[in-house]
Amino acid sequence: MGSKILPWSYVVNVARHFNRVAMDNREQVLLPDAYFMTAPSAPKDVVVLVIGEAARADRFSALGYARETNPFTARYDLAVFPAGLACSTNTIASTACILTHEGRHASARTVFEPLPNYLKRQGIATIFRSNNSGPPPIDVDLYQNRADILEACAAAPCPEGGSDALLNWQLGDLIEQAQSARVFVTLHQTGSHGPAYFSKYPKEFEYFTPVCDTVQVSRCSQEALDNAYDNTIRYTDSLIADLIAQLDALGDVNAALIYVSDHGQSLGENGFYLHGAPNAIAPKAQREVPFFVWMSEGFAQARGLTPQSILRQETHPHDFPFHSVMGAFGLRSEIYKPEFDIFNNYEQ
Repeated sequence: MGSKILPWSYVVNVARHFNRVAMDNREQVLLPDAYFMTAPSAPKDVVVLVIGEAARADRFSALGYARETNPFTARYDLAVFPAGLACSTNTIASTACILTHEGRHASARTVFEPLPNYLKRQGIATIFRSNNSGPPPIDVDLYQNRADILEACAAAPCPEGGSDALLNWQLGDLIEQAQSARVFVTLHQTGSHGPAYFSKYPKEFEYFTPVCDTVQVSRCSQEALDNAYDNTIRYTDSLIADLIAQLDALGDVNAALIYVSDHGQSLGENGFYLHGAPNAIAPKAQREVPFFVWMSEGFAQARGLTPQSILRQETHPHDFPFHSVMGAFGLRSEIYKPEFDIFNNYEQ
């Protein structure tokens, strides 16, 4: 609110600008060089990490929600982990946790090299597509934000507006074109970020109605607000299913997809809306997030895994992505933590 109300908006936005400049230009501490413990399990090993936005765990039918919000991925055999606690309730801090080896202990201003940068230095082809903001400074083989993708698809059928479908656009082609036997993709969604929930999905995905169609969410009925938010979850589910289908259609590829939300979202419970409450007082709606994994048949067989065998009862899912991606590529170094590698079938 402070960034929009005069005259405070001038002060807030100037502070935000200089904070962003400082964050983008911080000097990073390189992580120790790593080695590959195993050869690629196929002509190409591919891992896709999808960072969701403001998706609360209790709105996923895959986790017991009564409404059908995950009908598209239901056809796939996913490893759906129990709802876990995000390390923070804001995107910058949570993304830092997800992309650094420190996990839940990472500072929002961490100076350690993030996962995509680290993997690039080890010779893994890296792609980062973002429809959001907040990650640490990224150095990858291909970086695309929303504007970049819209420009690239200008001469072809383009996904509607600025929706997260842009992140999926021709991703399979990019993976096939990558000049490496190992490919890592990060997709940073805008997901279920409020308060304009109604704008986060195409009109044809307005499944639950009526919807709250204003940013003044406190003026909407609880039913309309819930409907708009649940539609964002259902739309995200369709995009995850599309990603799996793209990966499954690639020949000579063993692939895995990891989805984890950065934080949850309040929808008026006890007077809370949106997110960003300090952890000490944040309601569980802002802290509990979904975490699930899909493995192609070849990926799972090559590692002797099943969706059931990788499940854990860990309540801090932001500890897993960094070390699990390392594990998926058979990558090891002194910062690798096998206890946080869900694909670890060697060292328990």
